[in-house]
Amino acid sequence: GEYRIYTSRQVNRPAFLTGIEDPFADKEGEDILFDIYPNPFSEAAIITFTGETAWQPHTVEIFSAGGSLVGIFNTPAGVSEFTWDGKSSRGRNVANGIFFVRVSSGNLKTTKKIIKR
Repeated sequence: GEYRIYTSRQVNRPAFLTGIEDPFADKEGEDILFDIYPNPFSEAAIITFTGETAWQPHTVEIFSAGGSLVGIFNTPAGVSEFTWDGKSSRGRNVANGIFFVRVSSGNLKTTKKIIKR
């Protein structure tokens, strides 16, 4: 299944979307990299790292629905969860809306949608 969209101007692919060339984290016997709860959230969302990479260092990237980077957060090895308080990496509150959370550990990446209300 492939589809194409033709427009009169160049449209860049947002960095948080994965393509067929990107490695998948759901190989046989392997979990996705994280879970998010509560979703939707109003005060804070807890990102719990899962699978074989749960205790390895992770990079958490938050993107707006428009594709702009809201924040990058690094967690050291030995930490199994991260709490996002709805602020950017500069400490500013982020408006309510839809966001994409991409967690990477080593060469594995997983992206999920989250809603802040």
